[in-house]
Amino acid sequence: MAQADSVRYLRIGLAQALRKEHFGRLCKDEPADWTHLGSVLSQGMTWSMVLALAVWLLVRIELTLLQAVGMVGAFILLLALFAGTTKRFGVAASFIVVLWVATGVQSFVVAGLAGVVVTNILPFALLALAVWTWRVLILASEVPLLLPVALVVVFLPLLTQDLWVLGDEIGDQLASIAAVALVPPLFFLALRYRRTDVEAQFSGALERLRASTTTKGELLEAIKSAPREHAEEPPSDDWMWSRLSDAYEGLDVPEELAHIAERMRGSFRRQCIYRLFRLAAGAATLSGVFVYLLAWAAIPESTSARWIGHSVGMTEISFAGISFEMPIAPYISVAALLAVVATSALVAFALTEDQYSDALGEVLVSRPAERCVLLGLAFRSL
Repeated sequence: MAQADSVRYLRIGLAQALRKEHFGRLCKDEPADWTHLGSVLSQGMTWSMVLALAVWLLVRIELTLLQAVGMVGAFILLLALFAGTTKRFGVAASFIVVLWVATGVQSFVVAGLAGVVVTNILPFALLALAVWTWRVLILASEVPLLLPVALVVVFLPLLTQDLWVLGDEIGDQLASIAAVALVPPLFFLALRYRRTDVEAQFSGALERLRASTTTKGELLEAIKSAPREHAEEPPSDDWMWSRLSDAYEGLDVPEELAHIAERMRGSFRRQCIYRLFRLAAGAATLSGVFVYLLAWAAIPESTSARWIGHSVGMTEISFAGISFEMPIAPYISVAALLAVVATSALVAFALTEDQYSDALGEVLVSRPAERCVLLGLAFRSL
């Protein structure tokens, strides 16, 4: 690869990495490239259609879960072999679209518009929800003190009758309780992040990057994994690192760091607040699931029924030939109530205790600042 092409490879990779991590203001003068968005959309639509095929097999053909998974897996394998052998990836994608349309027509004929929604539209929403949930849970799991806080806050109340009576009678008031418990502390914490000293954060991030032994690997991996319009053979790691190091040596680092901070100030603060609300959603979801499973394991249905004065709502789940019953009311409302309490406690501790504030700041501010400085200085050096 010619040197000019190699430098172009570096610049495009860094610009795409910046955009992918929502630091696109640093490379807004670069020509627009929709490769990443197109890749995300095409992959999302493809997997949604594959999921729709599995749902159609379950609902319309009435296969078992294992049979449907086996057929869809075989279908994907055959398509992958076809595309890999013939290099006709567009033909393979078109076949998935045609199959999705055909199953939609069959569902419409059999069950009308409602049938199409269930087998062909709902899988798109389910996949999008699953991806969003996974991302917020990953973000929440990065806070090491989350589950200990949830366990301490919710375990003892879980064993008391008053909580179960409240959970059984709470109804629509749960939304009001969540608003009162979460909105004020989240608002004040968001104000704190709205006043983040971006220059100081970026300066601290630069010092940590200089002391880190993983900076080289992180930077080269970000460049090589960036989505591209055309497949390109990357230059060697040694050449890329040598080129970036030489460019960095000639860089006025304080001036460039000030430029990056100036461009990113408002955007970076908004991203911190956005990550805060994503973290709160992930913490509530993770705590709710944890508390529900804990309640299901620790509190027998007979005990719960005695506490609330009537039988516990149950639902039967049939999955892959296995049937079992899961408690619904009041277990779900109790889990939701305690998830709100645990999340509110976490946010309140972050407002008042340095230990929790530092843990949240590491996830919401420090790590993103390091990524922004790492990619931004490398891009500016070229």
